[in-house]
Amino acid sequence: MAGRRPRRTRGPLALGSALCVLLACLAFAGVARAEGEQSYLTALVAPLGSISKSGQGDTAVYLRWDTTQGDYPADLTRFRLERDGTVIYDVPASGAMSVAEIQALYAPIEQERRRLETLRWLREEGAAEEPPVVVDAGNFAARLRARLLGEKYWAFLASRNDFNVARAGYRAYLDPIDSGVHVYELLAVNAAGEEIRIGLVKVDAGTVHVMPGADDLLQVSEFERCDAPERMKTHGTVALNWNHPGATGNDEYVSSIMIAGYDLYRSDSNVVAVDASIDIRQLAMGLAHDADGNVQIPGLQKVNDQPIPVSGSAQKDTTDVGWNPDFAQFVESIRDLAAVGVGPGDKRAYYLVPRDLTGNYGQTRA
Repeated sequence: MAGRRPRRTRGPLALGSALCVLLACLAFAGVARAEGEQSYLTALVAPLGSISKSGQGDTAVYLRWDTTQGDYPADLTRFRLERDGTVIYDVPASGAMSVAEIQALYAPIEQERRRLETLRWLREEGAAEEPPVVVDAGNFAARLRARLLGEKYWAFLASRNDFNVARAGYRAYLDPIDSGVHVYELLAVNAAGEEIRIGLVKVDAGTVHVMPGADDLLQVSEFERCDAPERMKTHGTVALNWNHPGATGNDEYVSSIMIAGYDLYRSDSNVVAVDASIDIRQLAMGLAHDADGNVQIPGLQKVNDQPIPVSGSAQKDTTDVGWNPDFAQFVESIRDLAAVGVGPGDKRAYYLVPRDLTGNYGQTRA
């Protein structure tokens, strides 16, 4: 006699494009959780590589899930991912892959840029500890695993910046399929074997998705006012503000999930006018990355080290009653600029590009 299939609870249904994000309060056996956890599932079609020319010839479907706040319920034991009704991935809901499994994630040549970049970040982080921790290619996977298991906030941020970190923490799956329209369903399974749908998305695997550029990119000039209070004078500062792309609040919310952060590039010499035709994504895709995982684009300097997250929607920089400049997402002081050869009177162009959860660039804003 065949065994009976465990009971499956169907959560809210959201069937749409690759931009579809499903938010659902987790529930088992029809009883809603009180903690208010919300889970999302995204599906993006992107090159196997990241930013540089390596791996741009082949694409895959990037499946990514997590909570928008808090954590998954303690009684959730497994994630089960189905494509068109067939289980393609079944993993624990907590913990991390083994060192050998993490090494295997980064082994393909198209994963080299991600590995080099994350290794650099871990190396810099280790050097700043007391006593310093040496991180190199030999202990990279072990260090990454230890950080995944050791600090949830680190794991949250790192898994957004590097898709392989999300894979290592059982929050992502790379489906090497490059054609056809497919439906993916994410199921949460508890210790009793009960299932609940926490994500459903439909995607055309043959269509690469490129995130739109940021909205409302502008320079916050109030930071340079010479009549500011002495303690707040920042003459010579470059202060930039922008918003996630989206025509509606819902669109912006979706963008906030799909975009890991932004990279900012600066012209390496003075300009008369901004060249709005510059496409950072296309330029980077034609270039090799260096030993740190960076792409050196002729005529441009990368300003930030790690992707810049958008910090809320504040209108003002402080709560002071007096002089109070508009809020800025990114600020370079006069000392920061002097350190890279930019001085008073210089006129540089800035180019902002979103980096999505796959680690690839979107459209440029200047």
